[in-house]
Amino acid sequence: MELAKQRYLWDVKVPMRDGIKLSANVYFPEGDGPFPVLLNRTPYGKDTAARAKKVEAYVKAGYAVVHMDVRGRGNSEGKYNPHFQEIEDGFDSLEWAGRQPWSAAKVGTYGGSYEGWTQIYPTRLASKYHKAAFLMCTPSMHPFHEGLYTSGVPSLIGAMLALYTSGKTNKEQINELDWESVLRVRPLKDLLSHLGLLENHLEERYTHETFDEFWKRLWPDGVMNLTTVPCYHVTGWFDDNMKGTLDHFPALGLQHPDPKVRQNQKLLIGPWPHRLSTDSSKLGDFDYGHHSIVPLQKEAIRWFDYWLKGIENGIMNEPRVRIFLMGANRWIQTDSFPITESRPRIFLLSADGPTNSLLGKGRLGEKYGLSPASTFTYNPESPAPTPFWKENFQNGTNEDLRPIQRCDDVLVFTSDPLIEPLNVVGFLTAELYVSTSAVDTDFVGRLSDVAPDGYAQRLNHGIMRLRFREGYEQTNFVEPGQVVKITIDMWATGHQFKTAHRVRLEVTSSAYPTWAPNLNTGGKVWEETKAVIAEQTVYHSARYPSRLILPELPEPNLVDAWPESRWA
Repeated sequence: MELAKQRYLWDVKVPMRDGIKLSANVYFPEGDGPFPVLLNRTPYGKDTAARAKKVEAYVKAGYAVVHMDVRGRGNSEGKYNPHFQEIEDGFDSLEWAGRQPWSAAKVGTYGGSYEGWTQIYPTRLASKYHKAAFLMCTPSMHPFHEGLYTSGVPSLIGAMLALYTSGKTNKEQINELDWESVLRVRPLKDLLSHLGLLENHLEERYTHETFDEFWKRLWPDGVMNLTTVPCYHVTGWFDDNMKGTLDHFPALGLQHPDPKVRQNQKLLIGPWPHRLSTDSSKLGDFDYGHHSIVPLQKEAIRWFDYWLKGIENGIMNEPRVRIFLMGANRWIQTDSFPITESRPRIFLLSADGPTNSLLGKGRLGEKYGLSPASTFTYNPESPAPTPFWKENFQNGTNEDLRPIQRCDDVLVFTSDPLIEPLNVVGFLTAELYVSTSAVDTDFVGRLSDVAPDGYAQRLNHGIMRLRFREGYEQTNFVEPGQVVKITIDMWATGHQFKTAHRVRLEVTSSAYPTWAPNLNTGGKVWEETKAVIAEQTVYHSARYPSRLILPELPEPNLVDAWPESRWA
């Protein structure tokens, strides 16, 4: 155990199966070992002072911690190939950490965002040493759900992450980018070179615009059934990587064929953005109360203490799911998500005239109006905006949407004031009947809570590209004027609409800079250069009953915040 008598080991060379060596720092607790191991693999640089600071609590809790630069980043060898490399490299790193003389042959993994990917991808290879994972704000493994694409639509924030993690070190100057110039880049594949990146590690991906065999290496059929690792899934209602948790937890916690695996999954969702819980309960104009704060590192230690040390701390005796109900600002405990006790609350779209902007006559309710359809013009050269927080790569939180809802290319449908509170907890869906003058276009749905003073608080949104309305494996264009039914996945929320508040759905065809505007031509997304203006129609009548479907939870199991003694 001589190695364990050193407090640190720097730039340890960890061999991968192809001979490439990845660089790792190892931090040891007091004692002779062997120790349970916590592994964090990152593209963001293992050697930063902030990252080293986070190690202290884990080491003090008795864990050896391995911080590793992923392939092609920091001091690690090889060429950076995001996502794909993390399957085998992750497995090889787990095997290495489990076999070291200072290791107790029990490895837990932790991290957030891309670091969630580095944990979840290798679970399909089932390292015998991988005993638990703490997955924070982890994007979906499905490449068309999240990442470079969102619902099959190119994500500009994904391109920005590619720039940020290009080369060996982070591009911290990315916050100074001229976003307006990005809008004009044609073709889209030139985006990163336009921003000054000479070598683009995403170039190969541009030739694969459907969910083909290239992409299915990341999400093959049955992939979630290969995962048996106990996973603690953490996200926030405003985490713009929430889709991963919405994919992974139900697949592992509700649908996995092994009941033991299902039981060993936990879910935590707070009123947080992508950075998750901090030492502040405030986000934007809202304060969710001190009880909304969760010390996530302490919760991770509690998770690892059970799975890596065998400490019976009660964590597995609790309900598996704990989620925050915004508006009421209370926690809900349950054993499923989506929650089995929820029921669909349906709002029909209707109108008695044009529904363009806040000045229109769009309604959500139980009856159809005099107008069977609403129209707007979508110009890709002047897309509708969406809230964006570039300092944190964050696509909107709880902003007031009225500035966007004043635009004429945004259709606005609003309910009457509620006569009693409405608890909406779970997946948000807009089922729309639409047509377009183009052969391909996008439709965006966005949900907001309208207070009596008019403040329209953003809750969540989603996008549907018409060519993918029947799946991502092939393109299916429309005939101009053809009426088609689409379903917009607006992800999820946990929110109480209070009495006298109103429910609002807005529908448009763009959300810039979150998603690259559809040029409406049906051309190759990354190569087309010319845009076509499209005339868009949303139908709302007995023949074409467009509707908003919300998961209503009439009687949530409300509980108090966890006491600090939980982590004592």
